[in-house]
Parts: sequence; C-alpha cells; structure tokens
Amino acid sequence: MKVCSNNGLFPLPTELQLEVFKYLDEKDLSTSATVCKVWNKFAEDSSLWKKHFHKHWKRQSHSEIAKYGKNWKKICKKKHEKSKTVRVNKFERPLDDAYKQTTYKLPDFVPTEICDLKVENKFAFIKINKGAAQLYHLEKEKCQLVFNNQNEENSLLIHYYDEHIIQLFRDGNLYRWNVQQERPHYPIVHLRDFDEAHFDQNHLLLILPQRKKFVIVDIETGSICYESNCLPSEIQSFVYRNNQAFVQCVDGSLYFFNRDTRGQNSSFTLLESHISFPLCLHLVCFDKQRVIAVGDDGIRRDCKVWDACTGKTVFEGQLKPSYLDIFNRDDRKIITASDYNGEVLAIGFDCGHVLLYNPDTGTSIVEANCSISPIKRIYLEKEHFVGVSEVFGVLKFVNNSIQNKSYAYLCPKRPDNFPVFAHKLAGSFYTEQKTVICSNDGWLDIWKFTKKVPSKIIV
Repeated sequence: MKVCSNNGLFPLPTELQLEVFKYLDEKDLSTSATVCKVWNKFAEDSSLWKKHFHKHWKRQSHSEIAKYGKNWKKICKKKHEKSKTVRVNKFERPLDDAYKQTTYKLPDFVPTEICDLKVENKFAFIKINKGAAQLYHLEKEKCQLVFNNQNEENSLLIHYYDEHIIQLFRDGNLYRWNVQQERPHYPIVHLRDFDEAHFDQNHLLLILPQRKKFVIVDIETGSICYESNCLPSEIQSFVYRNNQAFVQCVDGSLYFFNRDTRGQNSSFTLLESHISFPLCLHLVCFDKQRVIAVGDDGIRRDCKVWDACTGKTVFEGQLKPSYLDIFNRDDRKIITASDYNGEVLAIGFDCGHVLLYNPDTGTSIVEANCSISPIKRIYLEKEHFVGVSEVFGVLKFVNNSIQNKSYAYLCPKRPDNFPVFAHKLAGSFYTEQKTVICSNDGWLDIWKFTKKVPSKIIV
C-alpha cells in the first residue's frame, strides 16, 4: 500500500470512507491504522475483518463461525500474521538473520581516497597507494597493525595474494613472504629492463621498454611463464585481471589477451575497429565471452561490446534509456563505476543510481537508487547486486530481476552517540560469503554470511 499526503479522502462521508476500506487486504488494512486517528478507527472495525475471515477460512461451518462472535478481527489478524511468518521462513530469508557482523577501529590508519582492500582469514590488507600498504591482524574483539610501509619510497608495487605479501622495488628486486613472517633479506628474483608493471593474483606482468610486448612472471618462483608477440604499435594503456588483459595501443588498435593457466594455449585477439568515445579503463569489463567498454558520459552512455573469441562487434551505440530516465536522466551525468557478471552489465552514476543492462542489445533491465553520492564500486552477482557509494550510511542489496525486485540493507555499527551517520568510503571487499567496507576514519565493518548472500532478499 502506498500512502500519500493527499487529503482528498477525508472530506468524504464516513459511510463512504468505510466502503473504500472494504477493498483493502489484511496487510494494507493494518498499515492504514497508522495514518491518522480516523483511519485507525476504521481499521479496528470488526465488519471489515469479517470479509477476510470468510475469505481465508471458507471451509468452516456456520456454527463454528458464529461462535467467534465479535472476535473475527482478532482471530483473522492473528492467523494472517502467523501465515506471513511461515511464508517468510519457508520462501524468503531476511538478510539480518543470515550474517554475523564484526566492527573494528583500525589503529594508526592512514586516510586515503579509495584504496584496494582485501580481507582473508584473520588479516585485512589495505593498499594506500601502488607501493604502500597496511596489514592488520584481526582478533575477536580487537585488531593490531602488523605491517606498514607508507614511508618506503623505493617500493614500486605491493600486492597481497593467498596470505602472502608480494613487493616489487624500483631497482627490480621482487620479494614474497607469508603474512605471519618477516620480509626475507634476499629477493626471489632481480628483474631488469621493464617500463611498467602490474600485479594480478599470483602473476606479475611487465611491459618491456619498447612497449610493444610484455612478459608474465610467476611470483612464487620468479620465472617467466609467458612472453607475448611483438605488437605493431606501442602499448598506451593496459588493464590486467584474472589472467586476462585489455590492451590499447598508440595507433588506436585494441587487443584482448586471454591466458589459459592450465595449458599452454593463450589467445591474443585484435578487436574490430576503434571506439568513438574516450576510453575509461575503470569502465572496461571482460571475460571469456565478451569485452565491454563504456564511456563516462552519463547522458550519452556510449558502449561497445566485442566477442572475446573473434573480436567481432556485438553491440555498438548508446545504452537505451530506462523507463525512469525521463525523471532522472539530467542527474545521471557521469558514469563512475561498472561491473559485469557474464550475463548482465551494471553501471553506476554520480547521483548514486545503478542501472542494469543487457550487453548484447543495450536495453535496460533493472534500476535502483542506492545512494545520493557517486557510486564507487559495484558488486554484481547472478541474482543480486550492491552499489557502494563514496559517502554511505547503509549498503543496499537489490535483486536483479524486475519481477522479484526487493531490497535489503547492511548497516555499519558505531559506538553510542557517534556524531556521524554518513561515512566516507576508503575501500570495500566482497565475496559470496563476506562483505567488508572501510570508512575513511578507520572503521572496518565485516559481514560474514553463514553460506552466501540469500538469493531472495527482503527488507
């Protein structure tokens, strides 16, 4: 039931208002009692509940119904609430019953704009910048800073993977050590002659000085496990994640690299034609099926999609407006974040909205207002998504399907009388069984789910 502030119903005669209330179901009848005293009086009228009583329990005999007397309303409401509870427990699982929440105040936390955050087992790894990070050991009720290299000027890159810290220095020395140990005195390997470096999982990608080829180094052994062919033009920009890479060259040509870590086969695909809009690397998504590039103009919403295997164009043009764009399009000026789950493309805007699209056709599927500040991260699953904004008070989970569109919220915990409700984001981390968010003032909230985020989530 949607209650508005329009007073058009109140001038009607009492008898007519009572007739209107007869069309309400049990849930809306209960809700209407909270609007005003007049409506509360109508909602308590037993004649209104009599209809619902007969509707739901028709099989009872007349003698059985008659013996309830004036208790129709009370019995009907009681049975309605009981059936609703059974329905929720059987088909839908409230989000607040599915997780355990822990909050830490990080000592000596270094405030940063947006950092990379990883939380695994009992450690939280916070990357301040490309070469500096802080590592916290998380205990039951407190945490301890165990590593901090923010003043290490010679550090070029730092990375965390599988309970190990990996660090590359400007002189080419590569170190790797377990988080519960000290950094070793001697490097794994000394790397020379590279112009740019990128970490991903257990690999290090190095762009060679001519910028026309790259090599991939195994960070456990320091050995080169892949060397690319020489490209016709110099590499201008690079996105490397999940053993795949999107490459933009100086001449405007685009390539997609897919490395098969289980075998020796690695594909290097030339993507068809150039793009007609400025490329934003943080809005590039890819997997083994598609490569997707989105422009940051929220009004135009330029997008191009390629087939990852053939390089052929699947979709090129502007993402189609959603049904609510007529009201919100002027507010959605800049696209600030994107994500892709293999089937659906999600984009986030500077106004805090998130829209889901079909990447093959550019048609909108679902939209949600997740915040009033710019979306910085989107975590898109098969059945739901969450948009993390620059300033947040809660995290809002939204179902992907418009037919089953529902919401759930995760609320950070703070001490009593805490002065700030809206928190500025420092970093976030997400898996199926864990959601973590860190605020700029050094508070770390961790939500651990018993299994995974429920497929059907409700408020």
